[in-house]
Amino acid sequence: MVSALLLGGGLSACSSDLTPGVALTRLRLLGVRLEVEAEPERASPAPGERVRVRPRLVAPRAMPPYGYLILACARRPIPTGADACAAPPFFLASGFHEAAEGLEVAFDVPADSDPSRGLLLAGAFCERGELDIADGAPGSPVEANGPSPADAEAVAAADVLGNIRCRSVGEAESPEAPAPPPSPQLWVLPVRLAGAEVPVGRHPAVPDDWLLLGEAPWPRTDFDEAAATEPCAERTELFEAGVRAWSVAEAGNPEIAFNYPAELRAALTPEERVVVSVAHFSNFGRLDRQFTVFADTEAADVPFDFNSTRGPNEEERLAAAGSIFVRFEFALRDPFGGFSWDTRALCLSP
Repeated sequence: MVSALLLGGGLSACSSDLTPGVALTRLRLLGVRLEVEAEPERASPAPGERVRVRPRLVAPRAMPPYGYLILACARRPIPTGADACAAPPFFLASGFHEAAEGLEVAFDVPADSDPSRGLLLAGAFCERGELDIADGAPGSPVEANGPSPADAEAVAAADVLGNIRCRSVGEAESPEAPAPPPSPQLWVLPVRLAGAEVPVGRHPAVPDDWLLLGEAPWPRTDFDEAAATEPCAERTELFEAGVRAWSVAEAGNPEIAFNYPAELRAALTPEERVVVSVAHFSNFGRLDRQFTVFADTEAADVPFDFNSTRGPNEEERLAAAGSIFVRFEFALRDPFGGFSWDTRALCLSP
């Protein structure tokens, strides 16, 4: 059981039509981070503590608006299937998120929560659409980033996600309404509580120099959304000193590697055997594998390649722009509930 979930490949959860592989072709949920408000590096709250929930959503270019639903309930483990709610949700938030900053919600873990069972987070996201929820759940979103005023007790504990669909913003409830947007991205996230007889989850550390291009550190950039759609060759303000050398045109297709020292990971006992998995994504070109896994004794892994081979539409876009700002997303998780992410970029020229 973990309290962060990566959507893709072998880590897939309940999802609808996510694009396979590592290319970002539409709004995509990489994972959901739950952190204790008083101790953000901890992913396992205790009963009575206040927590923050932040989904990590990415898109090929600028982030589109999206509808969302997030609920929390007492967890009922089901050995032969997916976990369910043991009671109606004690927290529910829904809305239509249009703000530039990422979505964040907060709630208090009930003081009478059972650590041996834990909690269950679940929800849905809908690109450029509102979430329509049947059977007594809120039928219309509220102001962007605001909680739903609906009574959470009215939401059925069972199969609530099965009653969700996307509809275009402002779509009328009638048979003549236009076709709805794509199916929502659904997610379910078991949450471990402190006090259970299992290790407490802590978020993986992400040092500034943990990513390498070839044998050199790969510094972060001052990324802005305009860079995802405009030529990058002359946009030197986006890059820290020396990073312009790390363009594909100048360095060839670079190898990407990790420098992730064990001492920078969560401080766990030797018996807890830290394993950190990293999912790789890019919004242009291709990466030659989806995941990298670190055992607790490894400091780095075999490099993998960024392949700038592109499909016809991408070739046309690159030729028209002259250069493309390629964004890479790295989503990390450990087996005890920690989830974190990092972003890097390169300039790609024909």
